[in-house]
Amino acid sequence: MRRTGEVRGRRVQSRRRHHSRLERLEPRTVLAVNVPPIVMVPGAQTTVADTPLAFTDYRGNQISVADPDASANQVTVTLSVDTGTLTLLNPDPGGGLTYSAGDGTNDTAMTFMGTVADINTALRWVSYKPVGFVPEPMPFWPVGGGGNGHWYEYIATNRTWEQARADAQARGGYLATITSAAENNYVFGLFGSSATPWLGGYQDSAAPGYSEPAGGWRWVTGEPWSYTSWAAGEPNNGSNAENVLRTGSQSAKTWIDAVGTATAPYVIEYDSDPRIPPFTGTATLTVTINDMGDVGVGGQEIVSQTVPITITPVPAYAPSPTFTTFPWVLDDTFDGDGRMALSITAGVDYIANMQVLPTGKILAVGAVNDRFAIMRFNADFTLDDTFGDGGGKQMDFGAGLHARSFVIDSQGRIIAVGGNRVVRFTAAGAVDTTFGTAGVVVTDHVGQCHSVKVQADGRVVVVGRDNNYFRVTRYSSAGVADANWQYDAGGDGGDWGRDVILRDDGDILLVGRGWAGGYWNGSDYSAFSVVRIDANGTQEAQYWAGVGNDAFVNSALPLPDGKFLLIGRGGGDLV
Repeated sequence: MRRTGEVRGRRVQSRRRHHSRLERLEPRTVLAVNVPPIVMVPGAQTTVADTPLAFTDYRGNQISVADPDASANQVTVTLSVDTGTLTLLNPDPGGGLTYSAGDGTNDTAMTFMGTVADINTALRWVSYKPVGFVPEPMPFWPVGGGGNGHWYEYIATNRTWEQARADAQARGGYLATITSAAENNYVFGLFGSSATPWLGGYQDSAAPGYSEPAGGWRWVTGEPWSYTSWAAGEPNNGSNAENVLRTGSQSAKTWIDAVGTATAPYVIEYDSDPRIPPFTGTATLTVTINDMGDVGVGGQEIVSQTVPITITPVPAYAPSPTFTTFPWVLDDTFDGDGRMALSITAGVDYIANMQVLPTGKILAVGAVNDRFAIMRFNADFTLDDTFGDGGGKQMDFGAGLHARSFVIDSQGRIIAVGGNRVVRFTAAGAVDTTFGTAGVVVTDHVGQCHSVKVQADGRVVVVGRDNNYFRVTRYSSAGVADANWQYDAGGDGGDWGRDVILRDDGDILLVGRGWAGGYWNGSDYSAFSVVRIDANGTQEAQYWAGVGNDAFVNSALPLPDGKFLLIGRGGGDLV
């Protein structure tokens, strides 16, 4: 009996020990495994040689990243491309990114660290440029036109003279050297009236005949220093350190000596065409995220995704028509004699701008009953009664305030402008009340709106004039203004902004009339004018084309090869 009890006692004791061991294990916790981050990229993309490609939400091809367990921890992202370059239009939102490779501008590869939120803000607009990308035709001074057969480039970035000289050499050129009055006139035509860029002249204190302020001047190329265009009282070595050359008065086309440690834009001259032949083929864009392993166990997780980009050749132009195009002949299959008079109301009715839609219908803006109006017609120019209020929509902003231009966004909505009004309509012709105030924005910056376009990121750019200048206002997709810009397109006021061309790299080309009083051959008359600005409104370049008195640009037409046509009048002729 005792033996049995002992056995039972041992069994009880054994169970108690087992129970105590279970109690000691219960407080233990298991760390979560680090969850891999995510890279979201679009499918295969296509662009044309020499043409940038934007990756944005508006285009439906946005690049973004996510990390389910990163919270506010920083991650590292690398963007790279095996041919071409990449640019972030907002490379450092709020100062939240730290770069360890590249700087987010024209990089073949860039690596940056930040929170997922800051990184995705920077990725809202990624621009890819193929190899050989040329922002615009580079100014060329042909021998046949009295020139020297050289190419020129105005760089709007402010740098010291030495920095500008080094950049010019890195690009395969040199700071411009001016050896004749004709070349001086040509170079001054490359930049705006407010710019005073560096040139390639400097004062060599070791040169024979050196003396202050006028002795020892040299060109960076070693060309003879023979022609000069000093302003009155120049050079003067006013600060005792003015030993490099800078432009002075735009109207007089003169020079000054200046302190080289100041910063200014500059003009580069090339003996041969510096542009790289455009690449065609396939490029690969790679996006990689490293979550740094800051959360959970298992170490860092690295995830990559790729996007193939096909770069096609510039499409060939269609053959010229074999039938007579000028002087033109009316098409008598249209309403019997090639003409149709539309009278919608008893008041003022007219079309200012129109576009044939993929459906074959015709969308137009202008005036109905002397009011701001949008209209849609069937192919035979009868009103499409399924659109708006029986074929159109009037906006009563008062007599004489009419629609001038319009654009259709990626959702089919119609944005029309005219006077100081911007209005958005649905694809069915109703006022889109989610835009501005009840569908309407009254602009206090662009007094006379003439053109409207939508950027790659969905923001709306409105161009026109006021106070004798090119005026630009940019709006969010909700109709909230985020930028107002103004540009002197000719030097003497009287400017008219008439149209705008937007590029996938963020550049904006403003075209219109620049009143060039005192500039073209010393007489007061207008010229075709183009102002190029970047996505932040900084002026990058300015060009003029004298086409005769009373020149006026009415519209611009982008071409498949990246060039564009300006259409208007000059000297009493169609230009």
